[in-house]
Amino acid sequence: MRRWNDGDGEDPQVWRRELERWKKRQAEAVRTQAEGRQQLESAQQDATLVSGWQSRLAVLRDDTAARGAHLADLADATAAAGAAIIDLTGRIADHDQTRDLATARLLGGPPVTAPVVLLPLVLQASWNGATLRVRAFPDVLTVDQHHAQLTAAEQQAGARYWATRGAGGPAATAQAWDDLVRAAGPPRAAWIATVTDPQTPPGPPGDRQWTDVTARAALLPDRLALIVYAAGEPVNLGTVNAPRYVVWGTDITGDLAETAFADPAQPDWTTDFAMAVDTGMAFSVDMPVGAPAIERLVVVGLRGAPADLAALLAAHAWSTGLEILADGTSTNNSDHIRSGATGAHDAEVAAALIGPPAAVAAGSTGEQLATLLGLDPAGFARIAGSAADRSGAAGAMRLLVGLGATGPLKTSRGAGGAWEQLRPGGPAPALRVGPQPYGILPTTAPARWRPAAGEATAAIAPMLAAWAATHTRPVDTDPAQPAAPASAARRVVRGDNSALLDILRENGSSIAWSNGSAYRGTAELVGDDAAYLRTIADGTAGPLPPTLLARLATAAKGAAGPDEARLNDVLRTLADAGAEPDGIALLTRLLTEHLDALSHRIDAWITAAPTERLLAQRAAAGGAPPFVGAYGYLENVRPGGEPRSLGHVHAPSLEHAATAAVLRAGYLGERRAAWQPIVDAADQRRADAESFLAFLRAHPPPRGVDPDDMLAWRQQVQAAQLDVAHAYQLLTHTRAARDAAAPLDPTAEDALTLAVDLSSRRIRAARWVLDAVRSGQPLGAILGYQVERDLADSGLQQYLTGLRKLTRFPTGTELEAREKARREAEDALGGVLTTLRGLQAAAADTTAVDAAQTALATAMATRDRAVTAAAPYVALQQELAILDHQIDVLNAKIAGIRARRPPVRTRTVKINAPD
Repeated sequence: MRRWNDGDGEDPQVWRRELERWKKRQAEAVRTQAEGRQQLESAQQDATLVSGWQSRLAVLRDDTAARGAHLADLADATAAAGAAIIDLTGRIADHDQTRDLATARLLGGPPVTAPVVLLPLVLQASWNGATLRVRAFPDVLTVDQHHAQLTAAEQQAGARYWATRGAGGPAATAQAWDDLVRAAGPPRAAWIATVTDPQTPPGPPGDRQWTDVTARAALLPDRLALIVYAAGEPVNLGTVNAPRYVVWGTDITGDLAETAFADPAQPDWTTDFAMAVDTGMAFSVDMPVGAPAIERLVVVGLRGAPADLAALLAAHAWSTGLEILADGTSTNNSDHIRSGATGAHDAEVAAALIGPPAAVAAGSTGEQLATLLGLDPAGFARIAGSAADRSGAAGAMRLLVGLGATGPLKTSRGAGGAWEQLRPGGPAPALRVGPQPYGILPTTAPARWRPAAGEATAAIAPMLAAWAATHTRPVDTDPAQPAAPASAARRVVRGDNSALLDILRENGSSIAWSNGSAYRGTAELVGDDAAYLRTIADGTAGPLPPTLLARLATAAKGAAGPDEARLNDVLRTLADAGAEPDGIALLTRLLTEHLDALSHRIDAWITAAPTERLLAQRAAAGGAPPFVGAYGYLENVRPGGEPRSLGHVHAPSLEHAATAAVLRAGYLGERRAAWQPIVDAADQRRADAESFLAFLRAHPPPRGVDPDDMLAWRQQVQAAQLDVAHAYQLLTHTRAARDAAAPLDPTAEDALTLAVDLSSRRIRAARWVLDAVRSGQPLGAILGYQVERDLADSGLQQYLTGLRKLTRFPTGTELEAREKARREAEDALGGVLTTLRGLQAAAADTTAVDAAQTALATAMATRDRAVTAAAPYVALQQELAILDHQIDVLNAKIAGIRARRPPVRTRTVKINAPD
């Protein structure tokens, strides 16, 4: 630094300022140098720590590599062992199943020549991931609900029945039966009347409680087998190296109980899937990867020993109801035809059980049904509908049409010899168990049918094979190279309804025939009167009506030859049948179904062959009990993303459907709103998880901490990341459930305002209340009985007295007045009945008996007037007016629908009737 010179003109203040700035820069440099040295020392420490971690990681890396190589070797060994285990498991299962099947066939199974009565099963299937769960339930036909013992109330009802009936007279008998039916139901009433009959030995002691309503699933197979099909072939349910096409269930030991009042805490095979699997009534199948979609699922099983099918049907007669239906009986209700299954009809069916047995003659409905099932016809002697003649008119029409007309199914295949075995109306009538009708039909495998020597239906074996080639898959071909059918059967499946209109336009029975001239409707087919058939049989000259039946009868008369005498008897039989009530409708049905069997009803021909074989086998068995099995099937069993219900509502009217739709829409809206708090909670959990993760990331451990602390922090971060992922997944699922209005838990569902319960349990309870009101019980007494019953079941009998005091009703109402009048009339009737019994017992004065009978009639008329006075005529007239209006509206709608009906495409098949 130079000295300051005052003479050179420099300002000393400038110099001082420059000096101060230089000092500041020097201090800053010193401070920067110190911080750099500190950072260098810290970096050197970190480098030393990293070098130590690097050394440790190198050791761990080498150790991990060695462990990974060993793990790869273990994985290969595990995979090989797993493949071997799968292969051995499949082989063991195949050997076990082969052994079981062979044992069943050799020791316990029915012989291959023995026919089997297959009873239906109810199947349910569901998917749990790739696992198929199938449950089998016994059908109503196989559930025995009959209890031989009577309750104390039933014994009292039976005693009242015979006491009232013992008074004598048809009116007393009818009244006694009506009272017993109202008390116990038609079938049970018949059993009560039979057991308590004073003229018969006493039945089982009546110590049964009303809560003992256990039913038994009877005649179940010894074991069930499950087979699934795709493209007409069984799906391999095992691995590639272990083919396994059939899954056998657990052995079914004896009858299975179905308890109506089951303890919810105790598992039951009807509700618990695991117990159902152990019982043999369910399957759990892990479907192989890449397995095709299941087109059909079949469950089948057999009983190794003959079964007492007659006892099961007899139990139905006394419990659910049993009836043999007449041909042409409607089994469903429509706008114009009613099924006839009413309470009054059920009472008539049950009354036949306590009446004299009907003769089961040859050709009757009972005889045909018993013969096909392998039962004794005498077992149907008391069953309603068993005495009807089913073969007389049908056999007569078969001979007449066979002589008077020809068709392609009879002539082109040389099947004329099988015409006598043909039963277009079915070889047996339908059976009704409770409300459910069951058809009885002999079946076989048409593709494998081989006629036996001497069978009249041998000529139609080529027809069965040709039909099977176009409608079924062959069963004797290589599964790897299946033979394609000549033409695929028309089926209507989801997403493809191209064949729907063609199928709907086909007629099962023709309504019009033409052969030079057209015949349409009953009047032109048969006529209003069939008396002309007797004229043709007697050879009496006279004009014949221009009907198809008259033309066929005339042609048959000319072609009868040596069968003319038989044909004349047939014509007289048909004339007598036409004179009966609904006889013309019967002749029309018989004529059209036999003509259809000449042209296109190939199902009648296919059924004829196994029917002839079955009848021969039953005759050879000599009345031995039949073998019984069970079957059931489901179609299109595949996991689907569609909802279980597409919103369809079955309702008796448009008003009911609209109301149900409004309730359903409101219910779904409430459910969707109930999901919103759940979604908000899931969203809050997601936000909390993200906040915690952000906090962890913002506060890492300081440098130089213990490695274990750093590892713990990283594990917390990973756990927080996983929690965030789970929270997002939960939020996504709850949002999807809210948008789809998925079901809530049962408690939340019941809390919804519009959660209307329409389950069968509540419907049964409501029907029980309605039946009790119809029988004359006051509604308050019925509801009070239910409350008292609940208290007793809960062990609170001590509160019954206080409850009755609190719920005492005021007297003097109009209903009570009418009830009092009815009771007084019944008391008067009882007094007259007592007097009449005394007079009849004395049997001394006929005049007194007549007077007592007159008094009885007067008392009954008084009682009838009292009952009639209580009927709500005004309400019925208003309801009748409403129904008349609804009928007019429906008739207008039907007229509109008929106006828009598309033209029906008909098919013409030539039937030759000689002139």
